[in-house]
Amino acid sequence: MTSAPLVTIVTATYNWSSALRCAIESARLQTFQDFEHVVVGDGCTDDSADVVSSFRDPRLRWINLPENTGGQAGPNNHGIAAARGSFIAYLGHDDVWYPTHLETLIATLRDKRADMAGAVMLLYGPPCTRVRAVSGVFGSGEFSIRDFMPPSSILHSKALVEKIGPWIDGSMTRLPTDVEFQQRALAAGARIVSTGVLTAFKFNASSRRNSYRIRSASEQEHMLQRIRHDGDFRHEELVSVADAVAAEQYVRIEAPPPDDPGSYAQRFARFKGTSRQRINWTEIRGHMRFRLDDQLPGFEWHAVETSDRWGTARWSGPGLISSLEFPIWSDRAVRVRVHVVGHMLEDLPQDVRLLVNDNPVTWQPEPTPDGTVNISAVAPPCGRDRPLCVTLQLARLRRPIDLGGSEDRRSLGLAVSWVDFEPVP
Repeated sequence: MTSAPLVTIVTATYNWSSALRCAIESARLQTFQDFEHVVVGDGCTDDSADVVSSFRDPRLRWINLPENTGGQAGPNNHGIAAARGSFIAYLGHDDVWYPTHLETLIATLRDKRADMAGAVMLLYGPPCTRVRAVSGVFGSGEFSIRDFMPPSSILHSKALVEKIGPWIDGSMTRLPTDVEFQQRALAAGARIVSTGVLTAFKFNASSRRNSYRIRSASEQEHMLQRIRHDGDFRHEELVSVADAVAAEQYVRIEAPPPDDPGSYAQRFARFKGTSRQRINWTEIRGHMRFRLDDQLPGFEWHAVETSDRWGTARWSGPGLISSLEFPIWSDRAVRVRVHVVGHMLEDLPQDVRLLVNDNPVTWQPEPTPDGTVNISAVAPPCGRDRPLCVTLQLARLRRPIDLGGSEDRRSLGLAVSWVDFEPVP
């Protein structure tokens, strides 16, 4: 057996082999090469094992759990148990590292005599937005209970796990499991520091609707191309953060307050398409109306607003694509109406494209006596293989503050109060 490597990279993965290939390649491009890479499948049933073996790299090891655990805690713990390195680094299967990532983390951990180090990480909103976020920069100058670093940005000593214990399953904690792990380390007296250098890029599946159904790796592939061919482009990416701040599309990354057990994991699982919760289907037999109160906003909708005139409504934005999902089905064609109570568009018919279950449908405006308008269309029958999805694709967004006379800085498109459905006779 060869001598033990200094670092073990642990990657938890589940049925997203195209993104996994990019993550592994970004690890192999590291300037620091004294590592092994343990890839742990969470009950994978796709070709992920073949992707790992295709690299023909003896530093790569594949472990596939017999059953899906539905989270990163199980795969991470298996990876740590199999680790031969003195330090553990995590690499999400849909994230990408800059080539100096491990080199910078190791140097920082040693120089600052820390137990855990985190890189500055840039998080990208969905491609239809300018949303950006940055982690690894602490407001107080030191890591605190309100700070959080995504796992793909951190490296810690293996001894830290021996001291504080393994990762805890998301169903057993009031916080997201990665937040809980870092807060437990902080409470145990661990020294947690930042490299102060941008070396990690995150394309968060939880902000990309149905990412695990679509399984696109186009963003990761584009980032790898930039790493290979564009030199040091990180200054440009940090300028994009400044642009997001100016456009009010910067999102602050911090640890959330405690919530009901499992609520974060369940909400994110529903949005990204990995939820195993049973859907209570309802057949469309007559008129059905749904308000937007309980819809998951992602970066597609702003918070619910209430008025005496319209009741509840949501503005679309800051993305150009905003979707709504409903657990309903029909074996007949369905009339769909989207009730628009306000819009920031110049030409509603030209600026809005309507899709039902990802298929474009022709819609007609139906003006109402109160000055609002219904976007009305007939959609084909829809089955029970997925929730019925209504998507609005907009040509533009505008901020009220840019038009004068308002303090509202949000990027807005349409304000929608309700969506209703009715079978076509």
